[in-house]
Amino acid sequence: MRKDKNCLNCGAIVEERYCSHCGQENTEPKDSFRHLLGHFLADVTHYDSQLFTTIKDLIIKPGFLTREYNAGRRASYLNPIRMYIFISAVFFLITFSQKKEENNTNAVTTTNKDVNLFRQHLADSLRGIRKSKKPFSRGDSIGNAIYSSLAAHLDTPKLLNVADESVGASIGDNGAITFRIKENRYANTMQYETAQRKLPDSARDDVTMHYVEKKIIRLVHEQGHKGELVITRNIEHDLPKIMFVLMPLFALFVSLFYSRKFLYSQHVIFSLHFHSFVFIALLIADLLSLVMPIDKAWLILVGAWLFGVFIYLAAALHSAYSEALWLSVIKALGISFIYIITLIAGILLLFVVTFIFL
Repeated sequence: MRKDKNCLNCGAIVEERYCSHCGQENTEPKDSFRHLLGHFLADVTHYDSQLFTTIKDLIIKPGFLTREYNAGRRASYLNPIRMYIFISAVFFLITFSQKKEENNTNAVTTTNKDVNLFRQHLADSLRGIRKSKKPFSRGDSIGNAIYSSLAAHLDTPKLLNVADESVGASIGDNGAITFRIKENRYANTMQYETAQRKLPDSARDDVTMHYVEKKIIRLVHEQGHKGELVITRNIEHDLPKIMFVLMPLFALFVSLFYSRKFLYSQHVIFSLHFHSFVFIALLIADLLSLVMPIDKAWLILVGAWLFGVFIYLAAALHSAYSEALWLSVIKALGISFIYIITLIAGILLLFVVTFIFL
């Protein structure tokens, strides 16, 4: 410690160890290596103790950290934003370590797309040769028939004996949602444009549907398999990203159920703590799915996860806002309903964006 009482940083009088004006410690500016090492170890152990204490209380005491923060008792715990960033960073680091497997799957899809493109271009070329020749002789007619047969076999395969147009969705055991779009009414976009021009103005597709229909027709013939365009997203990986974007909205949903004596910023703190717990729960569920031997492990874990998160939300509302437990359960149901609807809308929006950039 320095004997002088003037702060080297701001010049104020330092009554004790730290300056009451700027917070700097009143120590000698020329630190020894031993002093630097001691400071480093003190900072690390202080951060570790804060981290373990904060995460422990976050998990076993729902709503406790929010109540402590709003009451001004903050020095003993990690800042909510720092904690959220740390936990989400650990989550993304662990869960996206499986990226290599997904990249291999995408490589197969790209190969199928290239093969389909080559087949279709070759088929169109054969049809062009057939049209450029005039059948003056029997040999020319036979040649045209051969070209037509080859072109028909090279066309992108289509489903037979089924409806020409449909949209379906399915959920896999690993949390992947797949949309299957089938469009076999038109061989190409030019045929669609011709059919639209023959219709009266009132029966034609609007601008949005015109864009969607043309893109579906093109993608089905370029990337489709058996006349279907398949769009798949792994919701297990997409859900945390959507939740990150919707976190401020969750605070708004909470504010709808509580009086105006609570500031929106207080609801944001609750949202940060709640979503930090959700990331921990997601991480635990993801790690458990790797060791569970049963085929339907994902569905069982999702059910248990949803129930556990709801119980935690009700308990956190009860603790943070000091209300009766039964009232907190009712409000948790309302908040959960609105939030789930918003999550579903976010997932659908993600599929729309994926479709646009295909």
